[in-house]
Amino acid sequence: MAQAAQANVFDANNAQIQVEHDKKRRQFVIRLNGSHDRAVLLYEYVGKKTVDLQHTEVPDAYRGRGIAKHLAKKMVGGPPGTLSGARFGLQAIS
Repeated sequence: MAQAAQANVFDANNAQIQVEHDKKRRQFVIRLNGSHDRAVLLYEYVGKKTVDLQHTEVPDAYRGRGIAKHLAKKMVGGPPGTLSGARFGLQAIS
C-alpha cells in the first residue's frame, strides 16, 4: 500500500494485529494471518473535518472476533496519521 500509516493493536491472545491506514484509498485494513484475506473499513470525507464511516468488511471465517472493532477504534482514536481529530457521522440502515 502506498503511503500507508500503521498502528498496532493486540488481540485477545496478545498477538499483534497491524492496522494499516491507506489515506489515498480512504480505508483502514487488517491483513489476516499473512494471507490475502483482509478486513477493511471504508470512509469518506463529507466536509473538511467531518468523516462518514461507510462500511466494514470482515471475511466470514474471521467474523465475531472483534476485528471490525479494532478498525473503528484505530480510525477514531488512533495515533497521528489516523483520523483522531475529525468529527464522525454515522447513519443507521434499516
